[in-house]
Amino acid sequence: DLFKCSKHKENCKLYCHTCEEMICHICRSIQPHHSHEVSYIDDKLGESNKTTLTQCLSSVRTQRKAIRSALQEVQDSKASLQQQSENALEEIAGTKEHLVALVTARCDGLAAEVREAEDKGRRELERRERELKVSLKKLDAFHCLSEDMSLNGTTEEQLSVTKKIVSRMSSLSSSISMPRASIQPSVGLKSCDREEVE
Repeated sequence: DLFKCSKHKENCKLYCHTCEEMICHICRSIQPHHSHEVSYIDDKLGESNKTTLTQCLSSVRTQRKAIRSALQEVQDSKASLQQQSENALEEIAGTKEHLVALVTARCDGLAAEVREAEDKGRRELERRERELKVSLKKLDAFHCLSEDMSLNGTTEEQLSVTKKIVSRMSSLSSSISMPRASIQPSVGLKSCDREEVE
């Protein structure tokens, strides 16, 4: 039944070379096969068709081999790309950790310098504060003495203390200076050697 004509239900004993299909004797006598090249199905035609199939099979095998080779190359490239990506990410992570450690250590060092500078400056200012308080206390005493002498002292009393007061006030004035507080670490973060973090 597989080789019966679907239109006329007759056995297909002919082959239309033009349409490349098997036909029955009724198909042969009507259009479109009437004017086509038609021959009986025999061993000779079978051998010719077998040769064609063999050639197709050879072509298919060649193409399959080429496609399998190309597929393997794509799969190898895919695995290589994934491995390269993983290696690059690991390297980036390691570099990040290294840079973070460098920057953290540098910042800690700068913070320590700032705290040291602050402590040193504070101690100096506290020392000067004590000195200035002592000087102010002495000046207050000289002020009271000078005011009392200028208002109530006799000429003799004024002459006896004026030279001493002027000398001591001159000495105090020369020793009084206002220092400026400064907190400046020796090396700033922006001036770090770039090679340390590269």
